Amino acid sequence: MKFISEHFDNHFHEGFKIKEIGIRLSKKQWSYLRMRLQVLVPKTPSCSFTTLTLSKFDHNIIGQIETSGLGQNFTSTAQGQNPEEVFKELEKDMNDQLLSWKKGRFLNRFQNVDFSLKEEVIV
Repeated sequence: MKFISEHFDNHFHEGFKIKEIGIRLSKKQWSYLRMRLQVLVPKTPSCSFTTLTLSKFDHNIIGQIETSGLGQNFTSTAQGQNPEEVFKELEKDMNDQLLSWKKGRFLNRFQNVDFSLKEEVIV
């Protein structure tokens, strides 16, 4: 596969990169994906970085999104006929993963903590 282009959007420190492999996104598609990533990235862990890779394989587009940072890694892969369709699948899966992470991220810290009230006897 020929690597066509890579866009690293750090002008506003948005924390994401879009890679195109064997495919050239139109300006409309690129703007749509950038806008959706700007919504998704703030939901990711602090100090993480997200990479969206879109590749052309036969007549399908394969997309992969990866977010990593501070020991947390999230990834999703999908395929479809157009970049927008593929990204919608990726976005849904990433949102599910992030929601699950957010629900459970503090559980380990509090599993062995006794929150019952205890009276302290002062002598």
